[in-house]
Parts: sequence; structure tokens; C-alpha cells
Amino acid sequence: MVQASETSCARQGESRSGAADTKLHDLRQLDVSLSAMLGLNSCLKPEVALMLELYEAERAGRAMTVSVMGLIDRIAPTTTLRYLEALQSKGAIRRVAHESDNRVTYVRLTQAAKAAIDQALDGG
Repeated sequence: MVQASETSCARQGESRSGAADTKLHDLRQLDVSLSAMLGLNSCLKPEVALMLELYEAERAGRAMTVSVMGLIDRIAPTTTLRYLEALQSKGAIRRVAHESDNRVTYVRLTQAAKAAIDQALDGG
């Protein structure tokens, strides 16, 4: 009986994950379409675009560096740093130094930010 319950919970988690992936994909597609129509890089606020980029990367098991963050969303490096600093001051992200290369800094979402994005994608 425990196995059936665990399997049910696993399937429920997978379906939530699948629904979140679908919503995230739809949001990205909408952003691409609107941006193209308006001649913009993105219709999403830069802070939101950066957080969604981190969210997608972390779900895929990819680490994101500060230098790559802005390139993906076509945000100038100094502007990216300003947005990352603002997100860090709000407790949404944290920066993690590379263990052996001082030139590399990773960016990670905090648990609170992940939970907020999960809740938003689940319709909460």
C-alpha cells in the first residue's frame, strides 16, 4: 500500500512539473511573439527574465554564471549586474563563487524564489 501511495505522489509531482514546464514554455513563446511584433528583445521585465532563466537552468541541472545570464536574455553586462544585485538584495538569488576559479561566479535562485515561481506556475 505504501508503494501505491508513493507512486501516486511521484506521478502527481511529475504532472505538476509537466504543467509548470508547459506554462513556462507558453510564457516564453508569448514573450518571443510579442517581442518580435514590438521590435524588442523581451517583453518581460529584465528581473523576471533573469529569474525564469535561472529557474529553467536549475530545473535542467545547469549552472548559470553571472557572465552568461545577460547574454541569454540580451541584457548588457553592467545592466545584468545591476539587476542581479537588486534580486540579491531582495533575497531572490545568491551568488556562489567557483571553488577554484576566482573569475567565475554562479548565480542560484534562493529556495524562497523557487517556491514563488513554482506557486506562480501552478496557478497560485
